Amino acid sequence: GTYVEVKDFSGADFVDFSSDRSGKSVLALDEKSYTIEAQLFPAPLANGNEILFQKVSGSINGYTMAMKTNTSTTATEVMFAIRSGSNSLVVSGAVTKNQFNHVAAVYDPFWPD
Repeated sequence: GTYVEVKDFSGADFVDFSSDRSGKSVLALDEKSYTIEAQLFPAPLANGNEILFQKVSGSINGYTMAMKTNTSTTATEVMFAIRSGSNSLVVSGAVTKNQFNHVAAVYDPFWPD
């Protein structure tokens, strides 16, 4: 399939122009809060499991946003999963096919219990 690969380190492409030449991960799974947003326009067709974006570190840690298999031509389910060691979380929601849908996954490790 078609995909975009991102070089996940500071100063990846324009080292001479980068204000941060550390080479550290920009999309790191650490103690920082982050939000990942997208505008999705699912086709009005049946769809299979489709990864929308993913960041994986090692064989277990990372996050994924994906559309789940669905035969409907009007709606589908989008899920976001995150895992770090033995901790994991999965959330999902419905989006309408054949129109733009704004989706956002917010990770805040400082959210009170």
